[in-house]
Amino acid sequence: MAQFAEIREQGPLPSVQVTDAFTGEDLRFRALTRYSDVVEVSRRPLDFCSGKGSTAIADLQTDAMEFFGSFIVMDDPRHSRQRNIVARSFTPRALQGVLDSVERICSEVIDGFCENGEADLVEVLSQPFPLLVICDMMGIPRSEFPTVLRDTNIILGAGDPDMLGGRDDVMGALLEAGFELAGLMNELAEERRKNPTDDLTSALVHNDLGEDMLAPSELAPFFILLAVAGNDTTRTAISHGMNLLAEYEAQRKTWQADLERLTPGAVEEIVRMASPVVFMRRTTTRPVELAGEHLDEGERLVMFYGAANRDPRVFPDPEHFDIRREPNNHVGFGGPGPHFCLGAHLARREVSVAFRHLLTRLPDIEVTGPPVPLQSLGIPLVGGIKHLPVRFSPTKALAGRR
Repeated sequence: MAQFAEIREQGPLPSVQVTDAFTGEDLRFRALTRYSDVVEVSRRPLDFCSGKGSTAIADLQTDAMEFFGSFIVMDDPRHSRQRNIVARSFTPRALQGVLDSVERICSEVIDGFCENGEADLVEVLSQPFPLLVICDMMGIPRSEFPTVLRDTNIILGAGDPDMLGGRDDVMGALLEAGFELAGLMNELAEERRKNPTDDLTSALVHNDLGEDMLAPSELAPFFILLAVAGNDTTRTAISHGMNLLAEYEAQRKTWQADLERLTPGAVEEIVRMASPVVFMRRTTTRPVELAGEHLDEGERLVMFYGAANRDPRVFPDPEHFDIRREPNNHVGFGGPGPHFCLGAHLARREVSVAFRHLLTRLPDIEVTGPPVPLQSLGIPLVGGIKHLPVRFSPTKALAGRR
């Protein structure tokens, strides 16, 4: 973050050059590290579009981009159509059953390691917990969970040899993982068309109100987006959050002493400090003015959320973790506008539940070694942690007391 701080003070829109890890091509873009500029660009989708690439700095083929990114790499009217269809199932009311299951799944996951006394928190909690929520929500059988976990790890950890399982063909591994997830979802969707249940897949392929539905070709990319982005961002927030509590022991004690009242603010501060999504890209659709500078059509703008969330113009003492921070209008779920994270409500619930369970069931849990970050090819889309060792006093699994 020190490098971002230097860039931030060079000016609002400094020009940066990076080399694309796949092609070797030199790419130039404007780095947005100030909070006000990230917010402004997010609010103006007609001037700063997503359809030329939002999850990669390099330009990608449209089919490949949309296969892995679904509607977040689209502009209106296609973006609003697909997002609105999905949004019907992501209101707090529609999600109530899922939100209730978050408690059960978190308890189940902690039961799996709480008697051991030590663990890799990423392996035992951060990684499986949010993905199990998503799989159960979609109706993916638990027997397919290892497949979904492996494929999602490949897609967002493709720069890390540990995630590729020894493969050298990164692009081939990415495509193979994507096709496997798509095949899994297409099979499930076909089954739900014949035999609907109460899961999200059934809701997306059936309705009795004559409302628009996702086309078969749109369903698999949505699942990839949900399984990858919706899982990995929450995973990263939990992992970074535990590490932050190790660094700020006084904040941990304060939170633990008043969990009910302080949890909402603590979760917002974790998301601000962790900023799981490192960046999103936008592209100018015409000559425009931004932050007092002229931009030509076709210029790449890369919004660095973590840098914006540490802008001292908005956040006093921005490098300090403060669970009582108020106000805390961070952009950890994206800036305001049509691309604000659709799953923010669910993500907040998952992070809240994870820490409430950890800090009550394993009250003396402590980090015993440095976090091991995911290796990346170039600038990562998500700043993930692949290992975080912890220790705690063993406790009996709740399921064993029934």
